[in-house]
Amino acid sequence: MADDFASLVCPLPECTQDLYLNWRVERPLFLGDLATPAPVDPGEAWTGDWKVECVHGHVVLVPGPSGCQQDEVCAGDCDCDIDHDEQHRTFRASDIVRLSALLAQLGGGDSHIIEFTDNGWTLSHPLACRPRLFECEVNRASGAALHGQPIKLGRFRCDVKDGQLVVGEAVADA
Repeated sequence: MADDFASLVCPLPECTQDLYLNWRVERPLFLGDLATPAPVDPGEAWTGDWKVECVHGHVVLVPGPSGCQQDEVCAGDCDCDIDHDEQHRTFRASDIVRLSALLAQLGGGDSHIIEFTDNGWTLSHPLACRPRLFECEVNRASGAALHGQPIKLGRFRCDVKDGQLVVGEAVADA
């Protein structure tokens, strides 16, 4: 079972830093703020934006297009999953779906993918595996089991069962 609290890591090559949802909110400061000092809450922001990035600054996702297709009738009161304007951007369920698809495309999703070519084989690890590649049981099993020319060329899901490498279904090229 997957650990729901396992950190997502940057999908860019050679980067194993955690991903963060970084919000930026802005509000002008006024002369009155100086005259009567009081806390300013992020909820008082005039604009808000976000991005998903790692600590190295690799930005992997930004908000999608804004503007509801029903804006004339809903006036911002519909249950669509889109921001109604550029001023106040929220991290929506549709953004999570986009992030998941992007991570699957760049990092192999949550499966190990093995590619057999005329020159040998290459193992792609899921993002959660990257910080501990040398501890990966699929990595160890692949190194122990694969010698010589592959029987079939292509990309396949793979896993380990009872200590043995199991090559599963073919996957489409990325």
